[in-house]
Amino acid sequence: NLPEHPEEITPAFMSWALAKQYPGVTVTACEVVDVNAATATKVRVRLSYNDEGIAARLPSTMIVKGPFSRNAELMEHTFTDEMRAYRDVVSDIGVNTCRCYFAEKQGINPILILEDLATPDCQFSNVQRLMSFDEAKSILSALATLHARYWEHPGLADDGEFSWVLRTVTGWHLDFMEANSTPEQWAFFSQLPRGCALPQHTLRNRERLVAAMRKQFAFHQSGEPLTLCHGDAHVWNVYFNARGGGLIDWEMRRSPWY
Repeated sequence: NLPEHPEEITPAFMSWALAKQYPGVTVTACEVVDVNAATATKVRVRLSYNDEGIAARLPSTMIVKGPFSRNAELMEHTFTDEMRAYRDVVSDIGVNTCRCYFAEKQGINPILILEDLATPDCQFSNVQRLMSFDEAKSILSALATLHARYWEHPGLADDGEFSWVLRTVTGWHLDFMEANSTPEQWAFFSQLPRGCALPQHTLRNRERLVAAMRKQFAFHQSGEPLTLCHGDAHVWNVYFNARGGGLIDWEMRRSPWY
């Protein structure tokens, strides 16, 4: 069974999961280092291996990501889309992202085992960190690589191989966006650190921005060429390391490139 709580991340589970890509590998010890319970829960684990694991140069820490009962039903679509993105899409398109060692789903419980990016050479972005021209260029290049690979791909049809990827701002995604545009939610998000990056006169004009947002949603369905998009490419979901600009937290959408 896939773990539903952090304490269920055991050497036996990690051995079984990693052996799918690395036959013969056994995890001899697994220690939970820290738990970050945000939208999804990210559990950093410290691992020890048998000789096969050492020979494979598997890292000493990894991130186990999943709902772990938090938002499991509410955000099932989002968690599942990310799991399938790592498993089926992003691993071989030349985009800098964290390596995926395991991606499976059981019931409403998708689990990922990912590369731990918290290394000295990695810097995570945020709204209060200045981004250089070269850094911005590297992120745009990564997004362009993704968009070009799947531009007007036949699998983007509603009955195609990517039919599992939601069309932008349709279905539950549209409901989610509408629910987060109420005056109460708008006030809540405006007070968060991300609100610091927006002019106050803009934040005060909720009605105008919501109307523009709905107009943009309608334009998304107007017949523009489709591609696969990251789905949540804001500054909190990018990082920079020796491989260049990278993207995390893939939600995936069938959408015009913008």
